[in-house]
Amino acid sequence: MNLIDLPASASDYVPFVRRIGVPILDLALVHRYTYTYPNFPLYHTAYETFHLQKSFIDPDFQFHRLMSQLWGNVALSLAESWILPIDPSEYADTVQEMYNWLENGYGDKFEGSAISLDALESAVANFSQAAMVFEEELSSLGNETDPLVARMYNDQLMQMERAFIDPLGIPYRKFYRHTILSSGLYTTDTFPALGDAVRRMGSDWTDPGKADKLEELKEQLSIITFFIQSAANTLAKPASTVF
Repeated sequence: MNLIDLPASASDYVPFVRRIGVPILDLALVHRYTYTYPNFPLYHTAYETFHLQKSFIDPDFQFHRLMSQLWGNVALSLAESWILPIDPSEYADTVQEMYNWLENGYGDKFEGSAISLDALESAVANFSQAAMVFEEELSSLGNETDPLVARMYNDQLMQMERAFIDPLGIPYRKFYRHTILSSGLYTTDTFPALGDAVRRMGSDWTDPGKADKLEELKEQLSIITFFIQSAANTLAKPASTVF
């Protein structure tokens, strides 16, 4: 099951993940009978006050205390982790699902326009392979791992996320630079910039009037391929070459 979700576009942590490639974590209390967020009608109104919390939502502040304890345990766990708790294989699964959606939905369109998805498919496969090998290496580490070796693996994990950052930004939304986790204008099911370019092509990709859009599509295909392969290279860097 895919456990990586795109962060909400209006959230405070958006600049961290979508602009500079810093992983984020969101913990929230949500009413179990509510299917969408926000989870109560007075959210972001002038009535969302201490009195509301004390009188109706959490009179004894039991859930507030629970969340404080949870956040404290999470912070302690992160601080004491020898290796950062980041799962590259889960990330690779997300990237693979994005590729599958693109290929299954528009593979015939790409083929009919003589545009090959082979390079993108190869980059996705390389990233998945690199993630698997990287995690196998981590699993072989003992509890007495050399601090420099641990730092090397942690640096790779941090740089993996940042490898997806395009300094030029996503087309039409230059503030967003994450080529995977920036939501698309038209869909969040695939790579944001490439997915947007695909949707702008419409149903008829053979229309001569869409030549500029077709070139943009090719450009975005090359860009996302480059960044996925860059992330794969970041994870695949041999430990022996670091020292």
